[in-house]
Amino acid sequence: MNSISTPLFGSIVVDEQNGEISVAPNTAPGDYEIEYTICEVLNPTNCDTQTETVVVHASPEISLIKNVGMVEDTNSNGIQGDSGDRIYYEFQIVNVGDTSVANVTVNDRKLGVFNAPVIPSALRPGESATLTGLYYTITDTDTLAGQISNVAEADGLPVASDAQGNPIVSDVLIDANTGQLYALGDILDQSDSGTRPDLDSSGNPIPIANPSAEGGESDATILNIHIPEPDLSITKVVTAGPTQVQLGDVVPYTITLSNAELVVASGIDVVDVLPIGMIYVPGTAQVDDVDVDPIVTGRTLTFSGLSVPPVGDVVITLTARVGPNSAIGKLVNQATAIDPATGAAMTNTASAIVERTPEHVFDCSDVIGKVFDDYNHDGSQNQGEPGLAGVRIVTVGGVLITTDEFGRYHVPCAALPDKHGSNFILKLDERSLPSGYRMTTENPRVMRLTPGKFAKMNFGAAISNVIRIDL
Repeated sequence: MNSISTPLFGSIVVDEQNGEISVAPNTAPGDYEIEYTICEVLNPTNCDTQTETVVVHASPEISLIKNVGMVEDTNSNGIQGDSGDRIYYEFQIVNVGDTSVANVTVNDRKLGVFNAPVIPSALRPGESATLTGLYYTITDTDTLAGQISNVAEADGLPVASDAQGNPIVSDVLIDANTGQLYALGDILDQSDSGTRPDLDSSGNPIPIANPSAEGGESDATILNIHIPEPDLSITKVVTAGPTQVQLGDVVPYTITLSNAELVVASGIDVVDVLPIGMIYVPGTAQVDDVDVDPIVTGRTLTFSGLSVPPVGDVVITLTARVGPNSAIGKLVNQATAIDPATGAAMTNTASAIVERTPEHVFDCSDVIGKVFDDYNHDGSQNQGEPGLAGVRIVTVGGVLITTDEFGRYHVPCAALPDKHGSNFILKLDERSLPSGYRMTTENPRVMRLTPGKFAKMNFGAAISNVIRIDL
């Protein structure tokens, strides 16, 4: 072998035993001449000289790896990764080809970045450059989608190199030995996703200090947005008011919405359902001592758009009045926090109970009457017909009433009829009548009672005719 053209970097080796030519990886592209002489073994003076040309083609290639560097709580609401926060990305560009690359830039349409230069902007084979400080602001659409995905591109220009392998900026790659031009044009690579960020115990992304290229080739860099659900609870009590109420009374209520998490719970609606017959008193509602006007739909009050601070409370106060349509007995008021987007409950259902007691004048119905001696057996009390004392009358509920010396009786608040009226039954115990007396009126007696009104129920009895028979 007489001579071999020497590449700028890399090497070309000829095995003189078998004539095999080996080109080392990352050898500079170009045409390389190898001159050799072959002589006859039996006649060494019989020789021939030949030249072999080895063409090493340029294979420029760059690789772009894009990672999520950190997520910044830009809006300072304690939640990393919600609308308004910033995602900072890190770009790493590596020259994985066999020729130098200059004018390396990054394009990322989602970030609004075009032709962003990297440092250094010219790379020899195997060298790398980085680009940091670029960010994307999360939108409401991203939050609803639950993840952000985008792809960037790195662009570079293959160039010639000097004797030390440093790139010489040019529009073409020039073989320093032959002067041959290689019009390669730009090269580019779509970003590969590196290590995707882990999540901490609250579901927030953990910033990556030294990301590695664990993603697939040309796949999008994805950040899953996980906003932890706030741990909410709700309570409702009657505030310094009576637990027993009557018609017209006002009842003050307090609703407390509590957040046990370290993040703000925002955009929450509290729905308060009043008992049937209770009426909200306008102008009495407050949220954290600030007057508000809830949305009133029938018995339902909605306090919308509430935000509960981390490990904090929101206190709602309001007043309701006991109306005429409210039932006697327990009146249960219930409140729940809901997600307005889905209508799903976010808390338990809190209850506050008051008991409505009867109002004698408006709710009760009194019953008065008399047991009389019906002389003429006509079933009605006429003038001169006296009352019968000591006669027992009993209600369906087992209440015993005894007539006074004039045959009169009175059942106060005998019943609590509904607004349409209710039937009331009284039965006279015929065993308590004087000997020989029999009923001249119906027994038992049924009357329709109306709230706030009294009813009169008389019973007539008379001694039976005595027939004497002589035998």
